[in-house]
Amino acid sequence: MPAANVSAASPTYVRPGQPIQAAIDSVPAGALAPWREIAPWGWALGGDPLVNGAEIWRYLLLGGPAVLLAFVGALAFERRDIRSA
Repeated sequence: MPAANVSAASPTYVRPGQPIQAAIDSVPAGALAPWREIAPWGWALGGDPLVNGAEIWRYLLLGGPAVLLAFVGALAFERRDIRSA
């Protein structure tokens, strides 16, 4: 029995992340190189921590602002007055 042509009858589905991958693939290879030094992934993994060991300053640079923003957010949330709304 010959195989039926199901591609014409099947709906086309977009995989999650497919548009993002298409956008990444459209960027020229060297265009993102200057951003490598300021990207958080570069800070965390720039010193090759699996080979040379972790450098604590890299993780403090990532965690410090996160803790500060969480603290400021907690203060702002505590001061929010929803009874007068």
